Amino acid sequence: MKTHHQTHDHQKFKIDDHAKSNSTSEQLSIELNKKRHRILPFTIDHQGMMGPIATEFLLGHKNAIFTATPNEYDKRSTTEETKTLVNLSMHKNRHKNILTKVNSLWKLAYGLQWYTNTYNAQTPRHWAKQVLGNTFSMQSSKHIIRALNKSNMPTPKTTIQ
Repeated sequence: MKTHHQTHDHQKFKIDDHAKSNSTSEQLSIELNKKRHRILPFTIDHQGMMGPIATEFLLGHKNAIFTATPNEYDKRSTTEETKTLVNLSMHKNRHKNILTKVNSLWKLAYGLQWYTNTYNAQTPRHWAKQVLGNTFSMQSSKHIIRALNKSNMPTPKTTIQ
């Protein structure tokens, strides 16, 4: 699974050409590096597990089943611009564990007050995980329906809401 996620993470680091702006992937990488922007590729496997970069960003190193380091991506053939982008994005001081940190900040500011008015999302972390899970489910369903439409197979009668 680690290799699968890393392969797709690396593909996301290798930015595609942007036809609408007539920009090549190399130009976009150079611009991102100049502005010191980072890319955080989010990959999700067929069982719903997030890749190492996404997991570490949202939930922290301790919750990641496996982790990724910049030199694991450097071994792949790529341009210097992409290598610079990977190193910037994978820098040791990058943002990590933001959902736990936001819970701590919420508790400091509001004590034990619930984040939402429902018991299902008492903290910002609960709320964010629900929103992300719902979004992933919706997009996966839409992806399946698009694939069925393109293959001329009958689609479900109900609509996604």
